[in-house]
Amino acid sequence: MVPPARLPSLLAAARLSRPEALLAAAVAAAGLAAAVGAFWLASAGPPPAEATAIAVALPGPPAAPPLAPSIAPAEAPPAADAAAADAKPPAQEAAIQQPAIRPAAGAAPARPEVGAPLLKRASAGDPEAQYALGAAYAEGRGAKRDLGRAAAWYREAAINGVADAQYRLGLLYRDGHGVGRDVAEALFWLHAAAERRHADAQYALGLLYRDGAGVPADPGAAARWLRRAAEQGHAAAELAYAELCEHGAGVARAPAEAYAWALRAAASGEGGARRYADRLAAALSPDERADGEARAKEPLAPPDDPSAPRALVSEVQRLLATLDYDPGPPDGVVGERTGQAIREFQEKSGLAADGRADEVLLNRLRAVVAPPPPIPAAGR
Repeated sequence: MVPPARLPSLLAAARLSRPEALLAAAVAAAGLAAAVGAFWLASAGPPPAEATAIAVALPGPPAAPPLAPSIAPAEAPPAADAAAADAKPPAQEAAIQQPAIRPAAGAAPARPEVGAPLLKRASAGDPEAQYALGAAYAEGRGAKRDLGRAAAWYREAAINGVADAQYRLGLLYRDGHGVGRDVAEALFWLHAAAERRHADAQYALGLLYRDGAGVPADPGAAARWLRRAAEQGHAAAELAYAELCEHGAGVARAPAEAYAWALRAAASGEGGARRYADRLAAALSPDERADGEARAKEPLAPPDDPSAPRALVSEVQRLLATLDYDPGPPDGVVGERTGQAIREFQEKSGLAADGRADEVLLNRLRAVVAPPPPIPAAGR
């Protein structure tokens, strides 16, 4: 749990457009040092002894990365609160404990062969290569398995906007694998991926807010994130959102809506969803059942636009002001003063001075405000 004493000063440092985003930015601020490090790569180069660790090319390209998460050790993640676990349908428990990694919009392409060329590309700042190198260390493909180094390279790719890297880095911090367990950092990176329509990250966030796992429980935020994942066809999220609709947790109680989402989850092949839908149907009137069945057949709404330009620009303005630039008030508008402040920061940082406020700039600013920790020694 993030200590309550940390929140007041954090809330003063970050004000985003959504309540859950505000909380994520606030709790992440104090632990941000372990989450972002764009300047580390530019100033220090790749982790020590990197070249000798993975420079030997394989005889052929490795197999595509598995869909199931392989970044965590065999042991199970921390158990959820006992009371909350008792309230969950048994069929959901396995999915709730460890979200599966599924391809998502904006996901990184298949990993190239691990070797010196990949290291060179990653060290030069190629986001896809950085993600691939992190995955190689996480999965022990072409390199000795090293979750600490996996986290370091995932961080580089995450800073450069790779949603899969943001999601996997969030899981590492959530579970304490390769890095110290830090829910603040987990929230920060899971939010970053979720805002890029990464359904697994949205689902993982929904569970954190629903269960109050390290942060204050927020049923409304849980419902919003689970629905966003469900609307992308994430089967486990469909089932979890159905449960919220059944009990009126974070949303208005709607048994027919719960039935509809349970039917969708069953059609998606989610274990136990069919039995859960049958139980819901038994308590509905004929009209409610017909309504739920009709809703389940409707096309899913397209995912909402994850961009929040005014919120992003406002945070850029606040961070620039923290660094003694003069962007003007944090009004979310890139005017003359803000554009000039951005260009000054970009020039000083060796970036293209185009005056644009985007996610890469935002993460670079965060890296300067809160630098990352030292890279772990090889083999740890």
